[in-house]
Amino acid sequence: MKKINKTHLSVAVLLLAVLLFPLMTQYKNFVFHTYETKVFQKSIYYGLHDSAFVDYYSLVENEKGYQLGKAKVTIKDESFIHDGDEIEMTSLIDDHSFEHVLEKEDLYHYNLDLITDKNLGSVNQLTLEIKNKTTGQTLSIPLNPSELNVYTGQNKDFTVKELYVYKNRIQLGSINCANIDQWKKEYDNVRIEYRYKKPESTSNDQYVVFYKQMGTIDEILNHYSTDRIDVKMPEDILLQNLDLSIVIVLEGENDLAFSINLSKVNEVKS
Repeated sequence: MKKINKTHLSVAVLLLAVLLFPLMTQYKNFVFHTYETKVFQKSIYYGLHDSAFVDYYSLVENEKGYQLGKAKVTIKDESFIHDGDEIEMTSLIDDHSFEHVLEKEDLYHYNLDLITDKNLGSVNQLTLEIKNKTTGQTLSIPLNPSELNVYTGQNKDFTVKELYVYKNRIQLGSINCANIDQWKKEYDNVRIEYRYKKPESTSNDQYVVFYKQMGTIDEILNHYSTDRIDVKMPEDILLQNLDLSIVIVLEGENDLAFSINLSKVNEVKS
Protein backbone atom coordinates (compact mmCIF):
# COMPACT_ATOMS: atom_id res chain seq x y z
CA MET A 1 0.00 0.00 0.00
CA LYS A 2 2.80 2.37 0.91
CA LYS A 3 4.55 1.49 -2.31
CA ILE A 4 1.44 2.40 -4.31
CA ASN A 5 1.14 5.76 -2.50
CA LYS A 6 4.79 6.54 -3.24
CA THR A 7 4.16 5.73 -6.90
CA HIS A 8 1.13 8.05 -7.00
CA LEU A 9 3.15 10.79 -5.31
CA SER A 10 5.96 10.44 -7.81
CA VAL A 11 3.53 10.65 -10.73
CA ALA A 12 1.86 13.74 -9.21
CA VAL A 13 5.21 15.49 -8.72
CA LEU A 14 6.21 14.65 -12.29
CA LEU A 15 2.96 16.05 -13.70
CA LEU A 16 3.34 19.21 -11.60
CA ALA A 17 6.86 19.70 -12.94
CA VAL A 18 5.60 19.28 -16.51
CA LEU A 19 2.99 21.99 -15.90
CA LEU A 20 5.32 24.43 -14.14
CA PHE A 21 8.24 24.16 -16.57
CA PRO A 22 6.59 25.94 -19.56
CA LEU A 23 5.11 28.57 -17.28
CA MET A 24 8.51 29.38 -15.79
CA THR A 25 10.40 29.36 -19.07
CA GLN A 26 7.75 31.16 -21.14
CA TYR A 27 6.52 33.59 -18.46
CA LYS A 28 7.06 36.69 -20.60
CA ASN A 29 4.79 35.28 -23.29
CA PHE A 30 1.87 35.15 -20.88
CA VAL A 31 -0.07 38.26 -19.97
CA PHE A 32 -1.21 38.27 -16.36
CA HIS A 33 -3.23 41.39 -15.66
CA THR A 34 -3.09 41.16 -11.89
CA TYR A 35 -3.37 44.91 -11.32
CA GLU A 36 -6.92 45.47 -12.47
CA THR A 37 -8.61 48.59 -11.20
CA LYS A 38 -12.21 48.58 -10.14
CA VAL A 39 -14.66 49.75 -12.80
CA PHE A 40 -16.99 52.40 -11.45
CA GLN A 41 -20.38 53.33 -12.84
CA LYS A 42 -20.42 56.73 -14.47
CA SER A 43 -23.23 58.68 -16.16
CA ILE A 44 -23.41 62.07 -17.80
CA TYR A 45 -26.60 64.16 -17.72
CA TYR A 46 -27.83 67.26 -19.50
CA GLY A 47 -30.85 69.54 -19.07
CA LEU A 48 -32.66 71.79 -21.51
CA HIS A 49 -34.95 74.62 -20.44
CA ASP A 50 -36.21 77.80 -22.08
CA SER A 51 -34.34 79.83 -19.46
CA ALA A 52 -31.23 77.72 -18.77
CA PHE A 53 -29.02 74.90 -20.02
CA VAL A 54 -27.13 72.28 -17.98
CA ASP A 55 -24.28 70.33 -19.58
CA TYR A 56 -21.86 67.64 -18.41
CA TYR A 57 -23.55 66.86 -15.12
CA SER A 58 -21.50 63.94 -13.79
CA LEU A 59 -22.81 61.12 -11.61
CA VAL A 60 -20.17 58.59 -10.50
CA GLU A 61 -20.63 55.60 -8.20
CA ASN A 62 -17.39 54.52 -6.53
CA GLU A 63 -15.99 53.31 -3.22
CA LYS A 64 -16.87 56.66 -1.63
CA GLY A 65 -20.52 56.33 -2.56
CA TYR A 66 -21.73 58.82 -5.16
CA GLN A 67 -20.04 61.88 -6.61
CA LEU A 68 -22.39 64.29 -8.35
CA GLY A 69 -22.21 67.65 -10.05
CA LYS A 70 -19.22 69.18 -11.85
CA ALA A 71 -21.61 70.59 -14.45
CA LYS A 72 -21.66 73.79 -16.44
CA VAL A 73 -24.85 75.85 -16.15
CA THR A 74 -25.77 78.58 -18.61
CA ILE A 75 -28.63 80.96 -17.80
CA LYS A 76 -30.21 82.11 -21.05
CA ASP A 77 -33.03 84.28 -19.70
CA GLU A 78 -31.59 87.75 -19.05
CA SER A 79 -34.69 88.70 -17.03
CA PHE A 80 -33.97 85.92 -14.53
CA ILE A 81 -30.71 87.36 -13.23
CA HIS A 82 -29.17 90.82 -12.78
CA ASP A 83 -25.88 92.18 -11.45
CA GLY A 84 -25.69 91.69 -7.69
CA ASP A 85 -28.30 88.90 -7.49
CA GLU A 86 -27.51 85.93 -5.26
CA ILE A 87 -27.87 82.59 -7.03
CA GLU A 88 -28.27 79.17 -5.40
CA MET A 89 -28.24 75.79 -7.18
CA THR A 90 -29.42 72.52 -5.63
CA SER A 91 -29.40 68.95 -6.95
CA LEU A 92 -32.63 67.10 -6.18
CA ILE A 93 -32.19 63.31 -6.39
CA ASP A 94 -35.37 61.47 -5.44
CA ASP A 95 -35.86 62.53 -1.79
CA HIS A 96 -32.32 63.91 -1.32
CA SER A 97 -31.12 67.47 -1.90
CA PHE A 98 -27.56 68.78 -2.24
CA GLU A 99 -26.66 72.46 -2.35
CA HIS A 100 -23.70 73.22 -4.62
CA VAL A 101 -20.83 75.63 -4.24
CA LEU A 102 -20.77 77.71 -7.42
CA GLU A 103 -17.84 78.95 -9.45
CA LYS A 104 -19.03 82.02 -11.34
CA GLU A 105 -17.51 82.62 -14.77
CA ASP A 106 -19.69 85.62 -15.52
CA LEU A 107 -23.28 86.73 -14.92
CA TYR A 108 -24.73 83.90 -17.03
CA HIS A 109 -22.24 81.01 -16.70
CA TYR A 110 -21.61 78.90 -13.57
CA ASN A 111 -19.74 75.70 -12.70
CA LEU A 112 -21.07 73.30 -10.06
CA ASP A 113 -18.71 71.68 -7.59
CA LEU A 114 -18.51 67.90 -7.12
CA ILE A 115 -20.36 66.63 -4.04
CA THR A 116 -19.69 63.24 -2.41
CA ASP A 117 -22.43 61.36 -0.56
CA LYS A 118 -22.11 57.92 1.03
CA ASN A 119 -25.79 57.34 1.76
CA LEU A 120 -27.40 58.00 -1.61
CA GLY A 121 -29.28 54.95 -2.88
CA SER A 122 -30.45 54.30 -6.44
CA VAL A 123 -31.03 57.33 -8.66
CA ASN A 124 -34.44 57.42 -10.34
CA GLN A 125 -35.08 61.13 -10.83
CA LEU A 126 -32.54 63.93 -11.08
CA THR A 127 -33.35 67.67 -11.16
CA LEU A 128 -31.26 70.82 -10.82
CA GLU A 129 -33.04 73.68 -9.08
CA ILE A 130 -31.76 77.20 -9.75
CA LYS A 131 -32.97 79.84 -7.34
CA ASN A 132 -32.47 83.59 -7.49
CA LYS A 133 -32.51 84.33 -3.76
CA THR A 134 -32.67 88.06 -4.44
CA THR A 135 -35.87 87.98 -6.52
CA GLY A 136 -37.33 84.69 -5.30
CA GLN A 137 -37.55 83.24 -8.84
CA THR A 138 -36.90 79.50 -9.27
CA LEU A 139 -36.10 77.26 -12.23
CA SER A 140 -36.43 73.47 -12.04
CA ILE A 141 -34.55 71.67 -14.81
CA PRO A 142 -35.01 67.88 -15.21
CA LEU A 143 -31.72 66.18 -16.13
CA ASN A 144 -31.56 63.37 -18.67
CA PRO A 145 -28.78 60.86 -19.38
CA SER A 146 -26.56 61.50 -22.37
CA GLU A 147 -24.37 59.18 -24.43
CA LEU A 148 -20.96 58.60 -22.88
CA ASN A 149 -18.27 56.70 -24.77
CA VAL A 150 -15.76 54.46 -23.00
CA TYR A 151 -12.36 53.71 -24.52
CA THR A 152 -9.75 51.07 -23.77
CA GLY A 153 -6.57 49.71 -25.29
CA GLN A 154 -3.79 47.24 -24.53
CA ASN A 155 -0.66 45.48 -25.63
CA LYS A 156 1.20 42.56 -24.07
CA ASP A 157 2.07 44.28 -20.77
CA PHE A 158 0.01 47.49 -20.60
CA THR A 159 -3.73 48.03 -20.38
CA VAL A 160 -5.48 51.41 -20.69
CA LYS A 161 -8.86 51.46 -18.94
CA GLU A 162 -11.82 53.73 -18.31
CA LEU A 163 -11.25 56.71 -20.55
CA TYR A 164 -14.61 58.48 -20.71
CA VAL A 165 -15.30 60.68 -23.74
CA TYR A 166 -18.21 63.07 -23.97
CA LYS A 167 -18.31 65.52 -26.89
CA ASN A 168 -15.17 67.65 -26.54
CA ARG A 169 -14.19 66.38 -23.08
CA ILE A 170 -12.29 63.36 -21.84
CA GLN A 171 -11.76 62.00 -18.34
CA LEU A 172 -8.59 59.98 -17.99
CA GLY A 173 -8.70 56.58 -16.35
CA SER A 174 -5.86 54.23 -15.43
CA ILE A 175 -2.91 52.55 -17.11
CA ASN A 176 -2.10 49.12 -15.71
CA CYS A 177 1.18 47.27 -16.06
CA ALA A 178 1.22 43.51 -15.52
CA ASN A 179 4.98 43.23 -14.85
CA ILE A 180 5.70 46.57 -13.21
CA ASP A 181 8.61 45.31 -11.09
CA GLN A 182 10.45 44.15 -14.19
CA TRP A 183 10.05 47.53 -15.89
CA LYS A 184 11.19 49.38 -12.76
CA LYS A 185 14.56 47.61 -12.97
CA GLU A 186 15.34 49.46 -16.21
CA TYR A 187 13.23 52.62 -16.09
CA ASP A 188 12.57 55.27 -13.45
CA ASN A 189 10.02 57.66 -14.93
CA VAL A 190 7.20 57.48 -17.43
CA ARG A 191 5.55 60.02 -19.72
CA ILE A 192 2.09 59.46 -21.19
CA GLU A 193 1.01 61.46 -24.24
CA TYR A 194 -2.69 61.47 -25.13
CA ARG A 195 -3.29 62.27 -28.76
CA TYR A 196 -5.75 62.19 -31.63
CA LYS A 197 -5.14 61.68 -35.32
CA LYS A 198 -5.87 64.59 -37.61
CA PRO A 199 -8.73 63.66 -39.97
CA GLU A 200 -7.52 62.73 -43.46
CA SER A 201 -3.93 63.60 -42.58
CA THR A 202 -1.19 62.17 -44.82
CA SER A 203 1.83 64.04 -43.43
CA ASN A 204 4.25 62.86 -40.76
CA ASP A 205 2.79 65.43 -38.38
CA GLN A 206 -0.54 63.65 -38.32
CA TYR A 207 -1.12 63.49 -34.55
CA VAL A 208 -2.05 66.19 -32.05
CA VAL A 209 -0.94 65.62 -28.45
CA PHE A 210 -3.61 67.24 -26.28
CA TYR A 211 -2.47 66.16 -22.81
CA LYS A 212 0.66 64.82 -21.09
CA GLN A 213 1.18 63.02 -17.79
CA MET A 214 4.66 62.72 -16.26
CA GLY A 215 5.94 61.07 -13.09
CA THR A 216 7.57 58.00 -11.65
CA ILE A 217 6.37 54.57 -12.67
CA ASP A 218 4.74 54.11 -9.26
CA GLU A 219 2.92 57.45 -9.56
CA ILE A 220 1.49 56.85 -13.03
CA LEU A 221 0.99 53.10 -13.48
CA ASN A 222 -1.39 50.77 -11.64
CA HIS A 223 -3.00 53.74 -9.97
CA TYR A 224 -6.63 54.85 -9.99
CA SER A 225 -7.61 58.27 -8.73
CA THR A 226 -11.19 59.11 -7.87
CA ASP A 227 -10.29 62.73 -8.62
CA ARG A 228 -10.17 62.00 -12.32
CA ILE A 229 -8.28 64.32 -14.66
CA ASP A 230 -10.80 66.14 -16.84
CA VAL A 231 -9.45 67.51 -20.13
CA LYS A 232 -11.58 69.93 -22.12
CA MET A 233 -10.92 70.54 -25.80
CA PRO A 234 -12.07 73.44 -27.99
CA GLU A 235 -15.77 73.24 -28.80
CA ASP A 236 -15.13 72.15 -32.42
CA ILE A 237 -12.94 69.17 -31.43
CA LEU A 238 -15.32 66.23 -30.89
CA LEU A 239 -13.12 63.47 -29.56
CA GLN A 240 -15.61 60.65 -30.15
CA ASN A 241 -15.28 61.32 -33.90
CA LEU A 242 -11.48 60.99 -33.90
CA ASP A 243 -8.96 58.15 -33.70
CA LEU A 244 -7.46 58.24 -30.20
CA SER A 245 -4.21 56.72 -28.96
CA ILE A 246 -1.56 57.16 -26.29
CA VAL A 247 2.23 57.08 -26.41
CA ILE A 248 4.01 55.60 -23.40
CA VAL A 249 7.61 56.78 -22.95
CA LEU A 250 9.62 54.87 -20.35
CA GLU A 251 12.61 56.95 -19.30
CA GLY A 252 15.88 55.40 -18.19
CA GLU A 253 19.41 54.95 -19.50
CA ASN A 254 17.86 54.06 -22.85
CA ASP A 255 14.35 55.42 -23.31
CA LEU A 256 11.65 53.17 -24.71
CA ALA A 257 8.57 54.56 -26.48
CA PHE A 258 5.57 52.79 -27.98
CA SER A 259 1.96 53.62 -28.83
CA ILE A 260 -1.35 51.98 -27.95
CA ASN A 261 -4.45 52.58 -30.02
CA LEU A 262 -7.64 53.23 -28.10
CA SER A 263 -10.93 51.73 -29.18
CA LYS A 264 -14.50 52.44 -28.20
CA VAL A 265 -15.79 49.53 -26.17
CA ASN A 266 -19.33 50.65 -25.52
CA GLU A 267 -21.63 53.57 -24.91
CA VAL A 268 -22.65 54.03 -21.29
CA LYS A 269 -26.14 55.26 -20.55
CA SER A 270 -27.78 55.78 -17.19
